[in-house]
Amino acid sequence: MRYRWLVGAIVVALTGCVSPEPALPMHNPPVQQATITPPSTSIPLPSQPSESLEGSCELPTPTYHQSRFFAAWEMTPAQFLKDEAMWPWRTFKAGRGYGLNKRLLPPQWFEKLKKNAQMERFPSRRQPALTLRRTDLRAFPTYEPYFLDPNRAGEGFPFDYLQVSAIHPGEAVMIAHESIDGAWAYIYTSYAEGWVLQSDLVAVDDEVMAACRALPQAVLLQDRISLRDDKGRFRIYADLGTILPILRLENQKIELLLPLIDADSSFMATTVTLPLEQAAPIPLPYTAANKEKIIKALAGQTYGWGGIGGLRDCSATLRDYFAPFGVWLPRNSGAQAKIGRHVSLKDLNDNEKEARIASEAIPFETLITFKGHVALFVGVDEHNRSMIFHNVWGLRSFTGTKEERKIIGQAVITTLWENGEIIGDPDPNVIPFIRRVTGMTFLSDKLRASGALHPVRTATESAHTDNKPSS
Repeated sequence: MRYRWLVGAIVVALTGCVSPEPALPMHNPPVQQATITPPSTSIPLPSQPSESLEGSCELPTPTYHQSRFFAAWEMTPAQFLKDEAMWPWRTFKAGRGYGLNKRLLPPQWFEKLKKNAQMERFPSRRQPALTLRRTDLRAFPTYEPYFLDPNRAGEGFPFDYLQVSAIHPGEAVMIAHESIDGAWAYIYTSYAEGWVLQSDLVAVDDEVMAACRALPQAVLLQDRISLRDDKGRFRIYADLGTILPILRLENQKIELLLPLIDADSSFMATTVTLPLEQAAPIPLPYTAANKEKIIKALAGQTYGWGGIGGLRDCSATLRDYFAPFGVWLPRNSGAQAKIGRHVSLKDLNDNEKEARIASEAIPFETLITFKGHVALFVGVDEHNRSMIFHNVWGLRSFTGTKEERKIIGQAVITTLWENGEIIGDPDPNVIPFIRRVTGMTFLSDKLRASGALHPVRTATESAHTDNKPSS
């Protein structure tokens, strides 16, 4: 058995019977006796997972979030659709896109990339893998950007249309194809597809996949956490929303499994230990304290289109906000609008929209949807105006016929009537967010299904409890 060390780790996490001595290569290192003791902590832990960690030899039942997390590993070649993989080549063409020098990208730039992508052979592989570090998912096999006219409001930097998404370390992906030069792999995640650097991946086999599925999961609760192995050596930085398998909960600390790659490009692993204020088992209970903790960790962060530069956009911010609570969200704002029960507000005027949202939206359980944007309803202010948490680039405004942007460029809590006051530049020509609202999407059922939200609360209680945003 190639991964006896890893199998031993599963036994530890599920029964507390034995514990592997943390090591890097998976080459049958010795094991030692250990016991798992669920910790007492200021972060409330789920009521059930402690039993599965400590008292049962049965594997835990996968949650919906876990089944979505590993969904890419279930894909077959029949699902690798060439027509869908070709969409960027049909969409991004010479004569429209600009590079970093603000000049149009020449035809030969596209031709070179298309040749390296060898899409005529797509798909050419089927290989499950894990991400080794935070990486960027790209529409073309390149890190060079494709901007639309930088002289237009809302275009140019940071809107690189080749940036599909950022991917956290430890994510389950499926490799379907690779570039001629071998540097890039076309992959599927549970929420997106595109090109990543092959050096950011490690292939896994059935044994490793079974081990990863069997272990309970934890999520990081802060950004820029330094992950060090058992010898104190720095491995990677990881951010809020990163999900890794749990090996042990003990003494106010959580021990996690981090995938690595050896000199032969084969899977290996190490353990990292974090305090419970930095990581917690999924799902984190959906309490006021925990909601505030995650909001505060995300608030003020710089906007990054598609997760570019290690940052977040509107939909990535909400994906990572809900991840600790066991709720899986799709990648883009349009898909997130459809993930729960949706109520359209398209045919209402601004005041009617505000009245419906303020009276019907459930704080922290309702997405406010826009064309090309998404936000989280967090309550109402002292004037009964709806408040939203969102990572937003800016406000649209018009001076005569000229469209402009007032840049916010970060994750903030605003009203739906924001006019630039938040950046000290109020402007009567600003188009308020409320004008672009298309509807509300309710996620209460998703939170109950994950186990994060207590199931006994009624809809009426939900709508009228804690209707003020956290300070």
